[in-house]
Amino acid sequence: MLMAVLPQSRSTARARNALNGTVREELATVLPAIETSGSRVVVITGSPECNAFVAGADVSELRERGMFEQRRASERPRVYEIVAELTTPVIASINGHALGGGLELATACDIRIAQSGAKLGQPEINLGLIPRGSGTQRLPRLVGEGQPLKLILSGDLIDTEEAAEIGLVDEVCTQEDIERRVNSLAVSIAE
Repeated sequence: MLMAVLPQSRSTARARNALNGTVREELATVLPAIETSGSRVVVITGSPECNAFVAGADVSELRERGMFEQRRASERPRVYEIVAELTTPVIASINGHALGGGLELATACDIRIAQSGAKLGQPEINLGLIPRGSGTQRLPRLVGEGQPLKLILSGDLIDTEEAAEIGLVDEVCTQEDIERRVNSLAVSIAE
């Protein structure tokens, strides 16, 4: 089993595990190496100190980018596609809020187990943006067509119980149980 805890720096901690360029590049390097590592299952989780699986893109980084940098960033390998294309099963241990790019990362995983109390959603519309990481394609495959449109166009956040009801997450656990449950499932898959 390989546990990929999303890297945390001071800036990502303040931004609640935001997916900045550095984190994306690290994941784009590490994740393909998994295929040859012999790992039988991968668990992706956020740093527990942040109360977020991933709170989305680093908005301050987006504001600082010029047009050239933005274009270059859009040509980088897409972390979500890398995760989705892994032949090794990937579990998202959603141990806090999964917003924007965080939800897109979770939907790229094969199995999603969420901690009760977490919020999930695509709030990009509130910034005048739309989801860019394949969220508009993956969400309908998971939950049908109506719910994704509502989430994307409203920017509303939903709790984990509603996410489970619509099929966005596979299981909901308490904060005390999520790590044990994810590890148990990962060991079961790896055997």
